[in-house]
Formats: sequence, structure tokens, C-alpha cells
Amino acid sequence: MFPVLILLLDAQKNLLGKLNVGKSKEILEVFYVLAGRADG
Repeated sequence: MFPVLILLLDAQKNLLGKLNVGKSKEILEVFYVLAGRADG
């Protein structure tokens, strides 16, 4: 799970320059919620 998490975070960082910062934060928040649920 964690290696995938790191890869997804790296991809998200690469997208920060292309997306609206506010939108990126919303995506990250949703991602963290989903990751938390997956971890139990």
C-alpha cells in the first residue's frame, strides 16, 4: 500500500503545476480519506 501511496503522491505533486491549487487540495483530501479507509 505504502509504495503505491508514495507513487500517487509524486504524481499529485507533478499535477500541482497544471491544476488549480484549491482543486488539488480537494483531490488530496479525498485521496487521504480513501487511503485511511483502505488502511482500516
